[in-house]
Amino acid sequence: MHQLSAEHAYLFRHALLRDAAYDLQLPADRSRLHELAFHLIEAAFGGRAPDPPAPDGRFASHATDDIAMELCRHAHAAGEHLMDARRMYLHRAALHARRNWHKDEHLKWRELAEISVGGKRGEALRRMSAALARSGQTALAEEAALEAMTEQQKAGDRRLYGWAMGDLAVLYMDTGRYELAEKTMAETASICGEAGDRRTQGEMLGNLASIYHATGRLTLAVQTLELSLAIHRELGNANGEGVDLGRLALLKDQTGQHEEAAGLYEQAIIRLRAAGNRKMEGCTLGNWGNAFLVTGQYERAEQLYRQALEIHREVGNRRFESMVLGNLAILYQYTGRTELAEPTYLKAIAGNQELGDARGVASARGNLAVLYTQTDNLDGAERAATSALEHYRASRNRRGEGHVLQILAEVQSQKHNYGEAEQLYNLAMAAHREADHRRAIGSTLTGLAWLYLKSGRHDESLQAFTEAIEVAVALKDRRGEGTANCRFALLYLALDDVQSARDHWQRGESILKELGDTLALTEVTEEMLRSCETARVAPLNSDA
Repeated sequence: MHQLSAEHAYLFRHALLRDAAYDLQLPADRSRLHELAFHLIEAAFGGRAPDPPAPDGRFASHATDDIAMELCRHAHAAGEHLMDARRMYLHRAALHARRNWHKDEHLKWRELAEISVGGKRGEALRRMSAALARSGQTALAEEAALEAMTEQQKAGDRRLYGWAMGDLAVLYMDTGRYELAEKTMAETASICGEAGDRRTQGEMLGNLASIYHATGRLTLAVQTLELSLAIHRELGNANGEGVDLGRLALLKDQTGQHEEAAGLYEQAIIRLRAAGNRKMEGCTLGNWGNAFLVTGQYERAEQLYRQALEIHREVGNRRFESMVLGNLAILYQYTGRTELAEPTYLKAIAGNQELGDARGVASARGNLAVLYTQTDNLDGAERAATSALEHYRASRNRRGEGHVLQILAEVQSQKHNYGEAEQLYNLAMAAHREADHRRAIGSTLTGLAWLYLKSGRHDESLQAFTEAIEVAVALKDRRGEGTANCRFALLYLALDDVQSARDHWQRGESILKELGDTLALTEVTEEMLRSCETARVAPLNSDA
């Protein structure tokens, strides 16, 4: 199709000449010229565009969408009699910006809100809030969502009031305010159910399931997801089904059901692509990358992380970009690229701080603390983990709390404060069991076994190592299995069973080499060499 630039509607080509001619016109004449320009440009691009769809309708493209803002400017300058046309084209311009992931989308919704009243103003504010949230401006997004709720309450539209409240609840969830998010989402689900809005009710139930998951209520999370999925399937909502399948995959993966999780991830991606939901496609690819990370398939994990990052940057999803950067830093750490790991963690922390995402900051700081424990920066590890712990306790995130308690326990163990370390390990174990975080239970058992060994409690160490390896094997946690076997070898060395020590060492070393986990391998090798020197035996990785 021939593309006519709006500039071709003008007679003057030289900017100064054009501006001089414009300024010489009387205001009334200028208004008429703008009106003429509006109609000429509109006609050149296929005539009047259809009215924008209802809030839950489907947006159909029109040739005027690319020049809708130009038409808005002419309608504005023409006067009040073209106000309806201005609102219509401004609305279409905002929807066009949303579809094409334009970074200035929120500005269009704001302008529309300024010239609208009642429920239409409320809906423009809600859409502005959503656009601000997508670009990471969470504080402004929250203000707009609250204002949208006020407008819809005045207008008496319970359905759109529920939509605005739902967006506010998601903002609370995304910034780690789980208690407030849970209360607001439950209220939204109730309002939407009463209003007959099953689709939004299903979405809120899915979000509630994510909160139950994050706060360790896994049975309730699965039950709530089943309710949500049933609603989306009943409605034929591929997007909602894809989002919830991704959530269920994440839950299954984190409870050790990897094969079932892989199938769910594949189904989720298919549905999200069919629905054109690039944002959630990126989120799901990132979570799938995490599944490969924990099972030691680092090359596949890195591929998925890079795909996810590309999508997040394309759609301006800065919050999840920071999240994937944090996970990529873990991968760098596991594969011995420490020169990349620390700056990537710091970039993730800075991005989350800029967005006001306290949960993201806490997560990245906790993982940075792990890197510091492995690179002998114990003071840095303690500071980072303590900061993360404060957030997790405030937000009742038991899974995150267990993670950083375990890090703090390892810091104290390395400082030879065994009594304090044991107390912290036991607190971490309680949090892991409450959240049903089985992989973390296994790694904490390895930490406790190592602590028992260093403090001479060999029987307790033997039992803990045995349980740790059983958990790692059951969950296909190759990294955990390799580390536990290498340290188990040192218990047998202390018991003067050199052959068993060599067997466990070779098993663990081969796993870590296969994974390419050079940092963990270097750490356990240094421990092994010191233990062998003390026991006056040849290194376990030698042929002697």
